[in-house]
Amino acid sequence: MNNVTLENVKNFAFLADRSYRDVKSTKDDEYKPSKHLPKDGIITNPATNSSFEVIAQI
Repeated sequence: MNNVTLENVKNFAFLADRSYRDVKSTKDDEYKPSKHLPKDGIITNPATNSSFEVIAQI
């Protein structure tokens, strides 16, 4: 049996939300953190203070 913590649930929800954002370069003049993911870099879930690395996939 696997235990799922509230922190896991919050992180899964955070990553699911971010996965629907468009990937844009952070150097793009139109980049908005509320609409885009960076092409590469770190995103942090403010609810859990957990960080995740974004890696561009081709």
